[in-house]
Amino acid sequence: MQTKAVNRQAYADLFRNLLWKENKLRYMGSWLGYLWSLMPPIAMVISYYFVFKYILRVQDPTFLPHLVIGSIHWALFTQIIGQSPDVITGNAGIVQKVYFPRILLNLAMIITNLRFWLIGLGIIIIFLPLLKGQYSVAMASYPAVFILFMMMMVGFSLFVSALNIVFKDIKYLLEVIFQFWFWMTPIVYKVEQVPEEYRAFFMLNPVTPYVIAAQDIFVKGQFPSVSIWLSCIAIAVIFLLGGYYFYQKQVPQLIDRL
Repeated sequence: MQTKAVNRQAYADLFRNLLWKENKLRYMGSWLGYLWSLMPPIAMVISYYFVFKYILRVQDPTFLPHLVIGSIHWALFTQIIGQSPDVITGNAGIVQKVYFPRILLNLAMIITNLRFWLIGLGIIIIFLPLLKGQYSVAMASYPAVFILFMMMMVGFSLFVSALNIVFKDIKYLLEVIFQFWFWMTPIVYKVEQVPEEYRAFFMLNPVTPYVIAAQDIFVKGQFPSVSIWLSCIAIAVIFLLGGYYFYQKQVPQLIDRL
């Protein structure tokens, strides 16, 4: 019992060190440091507002918040999944020398990205009235949507990290896939604009239900539909359990393949 307690404390200390390293490396050597995390969302809001309001003169008042809310959720997804292939291979030195739950590497990377992303989301929520979005009671349901979104990304991150041990080109393949995947996600268009015969295919995209749910909450000021909730829950459970299972299957062969 005492040994388990010591191990838990050691893992907790290691996890804090991993978080510290991730945060330190993010803006190491920069003059503004963490202030840089405020720049992308502010730049997004200003540029999108100027371009779509004064240059393209989009008539749909919901288009701009629809685009911004979709874009920031897509950005978090691509950051986490895009960095996942290097989580284990990039820490090969510590993985080969010290035993610890390897999943801590993924969690440290995800939490670091999440901390900076939440700052951006907060800025966008502040500017929501300017973007013609809505403050409403539906916002109370967003934490549940976001938790499900995170569950999906944790599972997907574990899967990609483990797959990269076997298939070293996954990082570069993802960069290509993201280009197509973006246009399969209702960010620059609304899912209602997709022809009926293709809509079911678009809904197979695991990111789509979460983006639609966030747009329903912040743009339309309404709770997501039951079908969207069910999709969010099903995808989160399948990806989390499936990714964790695949990850655990690969862990015993980890050292030999690094």
